[in-house]
Amino acid sequence: MIALYWLLGWPIFAGVSSTILFIPLNLIFVRKTEKWTEELMKTKDERVRLLSENLQAMKTVKFFAWEKSVEEKVTEIRDKEVQQLRKVRYARSVQKCFLLTLL
Repeated sequence: MIALYWLLGWPIFAGVSSTILFIPLNLIFVRKTEKWTEELMKTKDERVRLLSENLQAMKTVKFFAWEKSVEEKVTEIRDKEVQQLRKVRYARSVQKCFLLTLL
């Protein structure tokens, strides 16, 4: 640290303080991203469960002409999943930006 001060002078304090400031901010983004990823996994599980259930009961679905109803449910869950995926990807990109500024 002393060698950096001799080499760079007072701007080292700005660099060190920004690094110290970004660490808690990065932790906040990590926690939010973990929470949103868990929600995303629950939604994916729900979609996969619904699809596998409908594939197993395909004869019944076809017999009673429930295709449209099943399609609407799957589309609704997919839309929810895509929305959560966008949120997770956005948070991770912001987190990476903060991480790159520390380097």
